[in-house]
Amino acid sequence: METFPTASDCSSSWTSESSSSFAESIRRCKMGSGGDACSRCSRVVLGVMNTAMLLAALALLGLVIWIRVDPHFEAEIRQNLLNDTIGDVETSRRHLRTGILVAFWVLVGFGVAASLIGLLGALAGCCRSRALLGLYFTTMAVLVLLEIALGIFVLVFRPKIKDEVERYVNLVFSDSTSSSDVAAFTHRYNCCSPSFSGPVCQPGVPTCTAAVWDRLDFSLMVTGIALLGVLVLQIATQCFSLALLVKSRYRPDDDED
Repeated sequence: METFPTASDCSSSWTSESSSSFAESIRRCKMGSGGDACSRCSRVVLGVMNTAMLLAALALLGLVIWIRVDPHFEAEIRQNLLNDTIGDVETSRRHLRTGILVAFWVLVGFGVAASLIGLLGALAGCCRSRALLGLYFTTMAVLVLLEIALGIFVLVFRPKIKDEVERYVNLVFSDSTSSSDVAAFTHRYNCCSPSFSGPVCQPGVPTCTAAVWDRLDFSLMVTGIALLGVLVLQIATQCFSLALLVKSRYRPDDDED
């Protein structure tokens, strides 16, 4: 005698098939199946962002090298810093020259490292190589940590930098042999004396200590904002590379396509 499925049997069968289908979907999601479009999108974004970082790093290198080798950039102040004298003025100049030289090589080092890592990241996104992705993720993590350490270093030593700059300006104005330095400061920064206790300044004209430090502090602030933007970009590229690394772990054959 032929029997027909009851409503409870149909409900049980539908529930079982739905649960099985849902479980299969979850399993495929975890394995990365069906995510080729997202994977390709992540690779494209990774390549574009690293190309942008490569271009920015090359621009930084060009700017720093141009400032270093162009004799017309801040020519008067540059020449005064290179003058050899004796006494406290020469000591202060030597400290400033050392600081400028260290800053130059640090920026060159970060520019070279960022350009190489950006090129590596662009290649990793295009070549679908898990080894390149792993190397890129590791080197980028090291670069991010170094940049954070550099930012903290500048913030910690900012008061000391300010004291050294103000000390140099005060020494220049108090030294009778540094008339060229005084002329360079007053002309370049449109300031009068190192402090209000000296010659009376016209209304609205800042002191040279304040003018020189304000300009340097503004440059440091702009550099810090740019560094923060670069850090955000680099952390974002790390997230994309990490997602691709995790996906390639479950689907190693995807890297061979």
